[in-house]
Amino acid sequence: MIYKKIFTANKRSTVFILVIVSLFMLSVIAAGCGGSKAEPPAQKSTEKAPAEKAPAEKAPDKPLMEALSFGTSSIGSSIYTMAVGMGDIINKKIGINVAVEPVGGSDANVNALADKKVDIGILNSYAGVSGFQGVGNFAKRGEVPLRILVQGSESIRQLVVRDASGIKTLADLKGKTVIGKRKSLQELEQVLNAMLKASGVDPKDVNIIETAQTGQACEALKLGTADAAVLPGGVGSSTFIDLAESTPVTWLPIPDDKLSAVIKELGSAFHKVVIPKGTYKGQEQDAAFPSMTVNLTVLDTFPEDTAYDITKTIMESKTELKAVHATGKHWGNSIENPAVPYHSGAVKYFKEKNMWTPELEKIQNDMLKG
Repeated sequence: MIYKKIFTANKRSTVFILVIVSLFMLSVIAAGCGGSKAEPPAQKSTEKAPAEKAPAEKAPDKPLMEALSFGTSSIGSSIYTMAVGMGDIINKKIGINVAVEPVGGSDANVNALADKKVDIGILNSYAGVSGFQGVGNFAKRGEVPLRILVQGSESIRQLVVRDASGIKTLADLKGKTVIGKRKSLQELEQVLNAMLKASGVDPKDVNIIETAQTGQACEALKLGTADAAVLPGGVGSSTFIDLAESTPVTWLPIPDDKLSAVIKELGSAFHKVVIPKGTYKGQEQDAAFPSMTVNLTVLDTFPEDTAYDITKTIMESKTELKAVHATGKHWGNSIENPAVPYHSGAVKYFKEKNMWTPELEKIQNDMLKG
């Protein structure tokens, strides 16, 4: 009996000890597992975590800008029509939403860009040069860091006269009421004055009046409150087609000798362009006028990747641009003789396509140096 009790007691002690040992071993194993999880941070402390690179990476097919505002001239003009068409093409091919803003003429677009009211604008070379150099209407504002993406169509300063006015030559403008001023297009009056000077007419002998938009000028010709007008625009503008259809008017040809004098007076931003006969109702002969190039323009701070994408898209969308308007065929035909420097994003594209020349590089550097 005594032996049995001792055996029973020893058995219970053995079980108890085994339980204690088992619990101890489990705690050691658990501690070991917990220690293995705590080790990686210590090992990674000498390495750069992959997650730190994520903010600097960007999907290659995603534009830097998801939306942009596109400044242009008055509604109904060929420039406005092209801006709307370009906006659609940019949206379709790049995925950027474009809001077209008819802020006014080229000067107005320079100011809108400078004030950051628009991201991109269509403006003529004369306004571009004036804004870039901070002269003329921009003397008070100072230099605006404009950059070209793509050179485009012609912006012609065309002299249109009412047939009822009896104006047959530039000299006949004497004593007439002529629309030749616009705050947003400072060069209109300069063009008219150059025409008058070439024909020996004193500007004081002409009643020069001002309008705010091309549509208003055309309406004045329709109503007869003006005898003639210097109208800005491209060839085949819907506004001009409507004017010719509704009112007997003539696109007054300027003889070559006088036109040469006009262009010399206006400076290097201008050149000769001929509007072919038959372009407008009643136009029986070719009509030559001073013209400028219209450019797709941004500020130097415009994102380079987006500038590259837009330049590439416009340069490689010839068919679509022609379908938008007749002037679309002129966009991207040349990159020579830029009025202001090209944007770095545009230069990148031109270099990729082997279009960038040593001459362009010199022009670019000279303009950037001032």
